[in-house]
Amino acid sequence: GVYVSGHPFEKFLPYFKDMSFNCSMMNAYTETEDGEKSYTEISDGQQITMGGMIGAYKKLKTRSGAIMAFVTVEDMFGSIECVCFPKVYDRIRNFLENDREVSLSGKISIEDEKLPAIIVDKMTEFSLDEAESKRPTANVGETSKQEPKPTQDKPKCLWLNVSSMDDED
Repeated sequence: GVYVSGHPFEKFLPYFKDMSFNCSMMNAYTETEDGEKSYTEISDGQQITMGGMIGAYKKLKTRSGAIMAFVTVEDMFGSIECVCFPKVYDRIRNFLENDREVSLSGKISIEDEKLPAIIVDKMTEFSLDEAESKRPTANVGETSKQEPKPTQDKPKCLWLNVSSMDDED
């Protein structure tokens, strides 16, 4: 559950900076003595937009025989379960796979004794090529106001001191 080389979604952050939700918002809450959580940055029914990558998904048949999916989407701050009812599932089934970058919109669902979830209205596959082609370009002689492309940082190194561990560990 830990990325040693850095989170794979990190290079996409500049393309999702205008989103209204990220998983860190689920950490901002107060808790009563009864254990009930009251979130300070999100509320039940709130319309949100989010970018992330698919961490897992599970398809289910509804009572009527249609297919729906529970999709776990993760960003740099955590993960959240997204509920995709049959109409949405029909539109996303062709790109539904682990480690696929997506953008989505929907409503936050907060129920007692459950983690918040997103009821998805729309989910689209994110393409770096498509995002680059949609960026505005400056005409000759104009100053470009677009942001620079993300650059690759120098490789990072993580040292783990395991000298106090047994060989088996």
